[in-house]
Amino acid sequence: MRRDKKEYSFIVEMFASSGAVTMVVKYALIPSVDLDEIVRQCRAAVAWVHGHIAEYGGDPDQVFVTGNSAGGHLVSMMMSTDWAAHGGLPANVLKGGVALSGIYELEPIQKCFIDDIFHLSEGEVERNSSLTLSPTKEVPVIFAVGGAETAEFKRHTSDITKAWSQKGCDCRSMEAPNKNHFSILDDFIDPNSALSKATLEMMGL
Repeated sequence: MRRDKKEYSFIVEMFASSGAVTMVVKYALIPSVDLDEIVRQCRAAVAWVHGHIAEYGGDPDQVFVTGNSAGGHLVSMMMSTDWAAHGGLPANVLKGGVALSGIYELEPIQKCFIDDIFHLSEGEVERNSSLTLSPTKEVPVIFAVGGAETAEFKRHTSDITKAWSQKGCDCRSMEAPNKNHFSILDDFIDPNSALSKATLEMMGL
């Protein structure tokens, strides 16, 4: 519903110093568009990066995604996308993902005050509840949550890790000690944190 990609440019430094090219995605915000459109825009961004990253010195065969909060949910949607049906891309166009503090089951959102803004339809809930979707097989995913976050955020992280593991996904959950929904990003870009090290190891950096 808010924020701009410029506010997240600080994550670039850690990846750049490790040898990665980083692109921060901007998408339209609710309520100007609905959730389906945001997901579509992010899929289009992945397709664009795959087709153009080489122009910036990146490797189109080594594309990874990450995001926090709403971005955590969008990571899970990218990791459960049928890429052949979305631009004819390889099934494993993404080589891994790190979802931070995401919401992966949307029915609770539909039944609380936030839906006064979202106006989620039954179809949107079904299409975008990544907990029940099928992940890309054999592509690693880290679902991380802050140790100081609410029980509901921790439940979402635990539930999707369990559900996707049972569907053959190479995924695991991690908890950032003493971090909340926002300060987990400090942990994510700390080169000495377990979360940062796991992310860079996933990327082969």
